[in-house]
Amino acid sequence: GGVFLAFPPAHPDGSRAVCAKSVDFDVFQDMVPKAIMCFLVLKIRENLQNELISKVYRPGEAERLMEESAELAERRKQLHDVVECLEAAGRIVDEVVTPR
Repeated sequence: GGVFLAFPPAHPDGSRAVCAKSVDFDVFQDMVPKAIMCFLVLKIRENLQNELISKVYRPGEAERLMEESAELAERRKQLHDVVECLEAAGRIVDEVVTPR
């Protein structure tokens, strides 16, 4: 059946039915490409996610990805030393401000 919207009264030649059929066809013509794109996007997302997971969880790959570079390790050590110095400075300021 067709979708009959507020069309003018039907003519004896059946133009109302033809118009309703064209509305159905237009909706169908509009929805098919959208449905195909939705299907493709969902399939690509699923396959891409599976591919990425298989690459990350390859034997030995997780350990390699978790390794810290020498530069990053050095920077982390420097920042740790800075934090220790700032904490020590904070304790000194506290002692000066609030003497015992």
